[in-house]
Amino acid sequence: TAQLRFERYNSKLDDLVRARFGNALVGLKGLYSTFIAQGRPLTREGFRTWVTERGIQDDFPGWRGLGFIERVPREALTAFIARERADGAPDFEVHTSGQAADLLVIKLVEPMAYNRAAWGYDVGSEPARRKAAQQAIDSGRPTLTSRLTLLQDGQQRAGFLHFLPVYQPGMPTDTAAQRQAALMGLLYTPLIVDELVAGIADMADQLIDFKLFDHDPVHGPVLLYDVGRNEGEVATLRGPTARRQVQTIEVGGRHLTLQTQTTPAFDADTRDLTPLWFAMAGTLLSTLIAATIWLLAAG
Repeated sequence: TAQLRFERYNSKLDDLVRARFGNALVGLKGLYSTFIAQGRPLTREGFRTWVTERGIQDDFPGWRGLGFIERVPREALTAFIARERADGAPDFEVHTSGQAADLLVIKLVEPMAYNRAAWGYDVGSEPARRKAAQQAIDSGRPTLTSRLTLLQDGQQRAGFLHFLPVYQPGMPTDTAAQRQAALMGLLYTPLIVDELVAGIADMADQLIDFKLFDHDPVHGPVLLYDVGRNEGEVATLRGPTARRQVQTIEVGGRHLTLQTQTTPAFDADTRDLTPLWFAMAGTLLSTLIAATIWLLAAG
């Protein structure tokens, strides 16, 4: 019975974690549909209105916003900056490094209050971000970066960028080369893991601890979230009776690992007391029979 209960909790945790990450793709696809229907990127004001009306801060915990990335040839960078400043963004700046042939610049991002530090950043200037962005462009599929520290997160917590490529309607996208030629840009959302999975442990009534890892091919498992550490719980040593399980979650082409383990409270809550009740009932029954026989004999 305890094992079945543990498996039910695991199934719920797995579903919730998948759903939280999956919500990011739901929002990106909604914005994607708008871009495709219009045949071009939204205007700066239109983008702000779309994100504001969508209410992502209320509906999708862990999101820091939505953004649009444009690929800019390095030789066209000066003209690109001038065009953006003339388009209602007089303080627009591009933050880049290196000498790559092209830049992947965050042209639009909202809400600006949470994302100003990322506005104008060249995600192509940092290897992990460029790798995931290029993978999304070449494959045409949603892509998650490896673990990052987001520019807009002052607490330096584990985070990700989730990319979704957008191509010009009507252009062929059967091969990687065709997809690169047809690229309109990349939609993306920044995710903070602590906020994304916050409150999930409450579903298990604090009877299950869980940790979330990203798999790095070079460095192995990279800890993203530990419910005990992140939510201020006191670490408790687990005995040999603790139940453990490991599950793999695929998100944007990456494999995350969810490790779950029972707490001492789970063992106390599920301990089988049936033998004790039988012993007590048997003792009471034997005492009553003995008393009855004694009363008969005395009578």
